[in-house]
Amino acid sequence: MTSAIWYRADAYALDPANPMGRQSAGASFLRGWLRHAGLPTWYCAAPDGSQAQSFAATAQAYVPGAQVKWIPPDRPAALAEAGGLFFPSPGLGFFAWQRRSIGQRAYSLCGITHTIASENAMDQIADLLIAPVQPWDAVICTSGPVRAAVEAFLGPQAEHLAS
Repeated sequence: MTSAIWYRADAYALDPANPMGRQSAGASFLRGWLRHAGLPTWYCAAPDGSQAQSFAATAQAYVPGAQVKWIPPDRPAALAEAGGLFFPSPGLGFFAWQRRSIGQRAYSLCGITHTIASENAMDQIADLLIAPVQPWDAVICTSGPVRAAVEAFLGPQAEHLAS
């Protein structure tokens, strides 16, 4: 079993002139995944063909001869072949709703909290309470304190929705 990577170059490429933590983490994750996963096929879910080509070039740099399959955004059912989708933020809501149209068990979703210090990140986390995420989906918290903050934030949100 493998997973498709939602790829936009700006989430995985380092800009030496303006280094950002999330891009450093994304680049390190992608490099490690390509070097060590040993997959026969690398799945790239990307918003357009140019992003998919960028992913393929990156994959080829680490795995010469790598076979890359692009999954365009209008073909969510193709993610079932990959078995999962990794998205480089906690914002799984859109993808959970999209998956629902083809079947909740079609594939898993996984996101990550590179930061929770923005209103957008917190909105994405709160959205997890109303999106059709499943018990087998996950959001990776990058540290114990981040997990505690996410849990502390979600508790009152859940109480509000329940009331």
